[in-house]
Amino acid sequence: MSDFSGFAQLLQELYGPLSRSLAYSTGFRQRYSKLDGPALLQAMAGGWAANPAASRAELAVMAGCSKQALDQALTAECADFLKATLGWLVQRSLQLTTQVNLTPLLDKFKGVYVLDSSTIKLPGELASVWPGCGGNIGGTAALKLHVGLDLRRGTLLGPDLTAGRVADKSGPHHGLSLPKGSLRLADLGYFKLAHLVEMHKAGVYYITKALAHLKLAVAGGEYQNMGTWLAQLDPNVRYVDQAVQVGLKQGVECRLVAYRLEAGQVRVRQARLREDARRREQVVSSNQLDLSEWLVYLTNVSSEQLNTEQVLVLYRLRWQIELLFKLWKSGGGQLEQWHSGKAWAILCEIYAKLIGVVLVHWSVLLAGGQVSELSLIKATRLGRSWLVGLVGLASIGAVGALEQGLVVMSRSWESCRLDRHRQQPSSYQRVVAAAAASPPLLL
Repeated sequence: MSDFSGFAQLLQELYGPLSRSLAYSTGFRQRYSKLDGPALLQAMAGGWAANPAASRAELAVMAGCSKQALDQALTAECADFLKATLGWLVQRSLQLTTQVNLTPLLDKFKGVYVLDSSTIKLPGELASVWPGCGGNIGGTAALKLHVGLDLRRGTLLGPDLTAGRVADKSGPHHGLSLPKGSLRLADLGYFKLAHLVEMHKAGVYYITKALAHLKLAVAGGEYQNMGTWLAQLDPNVRYVDQAVQVGLKQGVECRLVAYRLEAGQVRVRQARLREDARRREQVVSSNQLDLSEWLVYLTNVSSEQLNTEQVLVLYRLRWQIELLFKLWKSGGGQLEQWHSGKAWAILCEIYAKLIGVVLVHWSVLLAGGQVSELSLIKATRLGRSWLVGLVGLASIGAVGALEQGLVVMSRSWESCRLDRHRQQPSSYQRVVAAAAASPPLLL
């Protein structure tokens, strides 16, 4: 069941002794100040979580100080304080428990972990703190958020922060040790054949897209390009589910699951391939063109555990973390919209908003897991509206009232249920339908 008391204690500690201690140890506050660690955290993290568009003048009112005093507080030391607070929150929240998502398809695994990252482009003055990749993609300064999401419980791993130039393969979550019997879903940024072997040995399942240049062998035959092999199939074949060996050196034994795309989708993919090749002054290979007709996945989950359609449905759940990033960066968090032009003030704002979105996410999880009948967008809006009051109770140590407030809030999630759609079913609908082996899904 959901850990209301645990979350209440976390809030009380965060907005009390913990933030006072971190404010001192990071050099943000060495002597008494009206705008101390808890006050600044309550105004910035709580205020911006409730209303990401709130001005600094509005936050200053919440902190009980002038706008000038708040502006003067947004220094490098303040950024260090907020970053340390975020790090504590990320680690501490892993100890909380939430309701287990009992959708039958997800219940086959100890956890269903989606890994991904998202980059925030920063002012060039912060290149010494968070160096980017340069160019139009990352700029000279960028911050990368590495996030893992357990879809079975909705719990977060992260956000863990690195410089924008750090590749996902080298990031903190690439070699993440997951529980035996869990399932990992990740995009090509995390793809490495050697790691697939390691996960299989550790009893961890995976579903991943396949790199275009990979070669495969079927039934002990000769290795060939994936696209070449798929192109030889009957044009009427829609699905492929085949035991294969991939990689000339590794010879990784796994299961290839592929889904043939519609003609319109193929045209769009091939147009993108040609445009990308034109920009890079390269030529699109016949193997790439052949592969553009398919969605291709590799997995070590047996066909007894998941049928072909269920593999496809589960991998689509990667969209859940994309939805989370979209909420954080747009209306739900506005991580890329700032209320100052000063570099350190911008970094302070990003850290404070990250603290806020993590707290809002946990308040949402008190009502159930990520893939449930709950609308994440509706629930996030509701969670934001409650957060300021909850933070206020935590800051004055009203633990009993705080716990009661969380219970009352959880009862209001009924208004956040998903709308049912036949033409565009939600992830929850797809997962339930796939587990029940109902009529063909709208893939």
